[in-house]
Amino acid sequence: WGRGAIDNKHNVVAQLGAIEEILASGNLPKRTTYIAMGHDEEILGVEGAQQIAKKLEEDNTQFEFILDEGTMCVAGVIPGYKEPVALIGCAEKGFMNVELTVTGKGGH
Repeated sequence: WGRGAIDNKHNVVAQLGAIEEILASGNLPKRTTYIAMGHDEEILGVEGAQQIAKKLEEDNTQFEFILDEGTMCVAGVIPGYKEPVALIGCAEKGFMNVELTVTGKGGH
């Protein structure tokens, strides 16, 4: 097990499964649907997301809307909402270098 061993693979399987169901139903969307999946998001996406964005820009692809992987479904953590709410990620990822020193007994 390492970083990314499980990470977001459930979303890949869910998205491809949904597309398979749509295709099997014959009930196709009126607009073209794109699913973009990168393989290197944890290391700046140079060969994944950046290449996908470059290709879409070269093709002058225009989107009606974009959905990302989002995050989790939570209940009772957003003021004013008691019902479960599916959170949608809408910020760009970045990185930060931090130097951290900890003293104390190790453990997990």
